[in-house]
Amino acid sequence: MWLLTDLQFARASFVISCDLKRACPAGVATAPFFFELTCNRHADAVALHATKLYDPARSLSIPGLLTLALRRAGAFSASAAEVTKEVTVARKTILGFAPLLKSLKLRRNQSIAHMDPTTVVNPDRYVTDGFVRTGDLAELLEQTGSILNRLSVLYRGISLTLDIANADDYRKLSIYR
Repeated sequence: MWLLTDLQFARASFVISCDLKRACPAGVATAPFFFELTCNRHADAVALHATKLYDPARSLSIPGLLTLALRRAGAFSASAAEVTKEVTVARKTILGFAPLLKSLKLRRNQSIAHMDPTTVVNPDRYVTDGFVRTGDLAELLEQTGSILNRLSVLYRGISLTLDIANADDYRKLSIYR
């Protein structure tokens, strides 16, 4: 499932972007530019994956999956009523993330995937409109995992693995201890 892969990469990049410098102080002292660049690019990757996961123009997205789930509710191992209820809950959850998703999309469109003159002409507006709280982003990734997991359980009775094993394997390097 491509959505699961995007979510797993987003979650791994999120952990790396938040934890790498703290987990590797000796590395940061030795190569500060490398660590800053690495953490920032992982943060950008989280934004790219999140905007991709929630892009309403893509049929292969969380909103697209919810529409498909309603259309094919009879194919689930759960009842159509259970599927409909879950889709309703998921859509309500997603609505709560609308401001965050708007900020992520702005960051993606103005500085990550494209270059928009607004970032140079009016950087204060870019910073204000594109502001993303780490805790909000963590909650988005958590809720996205819950949505995919609940739909998987309703569809096939199978719980998903949301995290990539060893995504924090950088902690094993002896230089970082």
